[in-house]
Amino acid sequence: MARMAIKNQGNAVFPDRAAQRELKLEALYEHAASAFNEKGFHGTSLDDIAAALGVSKPALYRYVPNKQALLYRLHCISLDAAEAAVTEGEASPTDGVERLRIALYLYIRSLTASSSACLVLMEEGAMTGAAAAEILSRRRAFEGRFRTLVSAGIRDGSVAPCDPKFAVFSILGAGNWVSRWYRPGGTRSGEDVARIMSRQLVRGLAADPSRYHLDGDVRHAS
Repeated sequence: MARMAIKNQGNAVFPDRAAQRELKLEALYEHAASAFNEKGFHGTSLDDIAAALGVSKPALYRYVPNKQALLYRLHCISLDAAEAAVTEGEASPTDGVERLRIALYLYIRSLTASSSACLVLMEEGAMTGAAAAEILSRRRAFEGRFRTLVSAGIRDGSVAPCDPKFAVFSILGAGNWVSRWYRPGGTRSGEDVARIMSRQLVRGLAADPSRYHLDGDVRHAS
């Protein structure tokens, strides 16, 4: 019985090999994203990332073949989070402007939750070939879904008449910039930032701006 207890405890405390690999990859992505955002893609080497992780460069090659592949993976992670945010917004049983706010809130929250979830926007030109084309296609599709939310809000009267393309450029431009200035541990949590910014940005598009108060309350028009 003692041996069984030790075995169960070991399974709970010590992750298996696959789980260990996932933890190491998560740490790698976090350190790499932070380094790219701080120093830029070209200003960061794999040696820098290996040193930050406390491993050798050859050990790093077990997880990523080169810096381009690492940047591609970071873009995929950020777009996975972005697409999940807009999917939840689209599925919300409310009107267009509130679906837009929910999608924007969840998107900004993803940017503040993890360095590896940040779109590496300033490094668009660093990727080449098929990887760059894939990321660009996914990003355009993501922005297109936000434009669809704006258009739906215009049709149902919850969004003031506007050009959906320019509206989305405005709100996502402000939202994306969070990844450049937000730092955990400040006076505002990532949750606060997402909540406040999503309401402020959507307030500028709402047909009834009084629905969105800067204190975070939402008043639905009757």
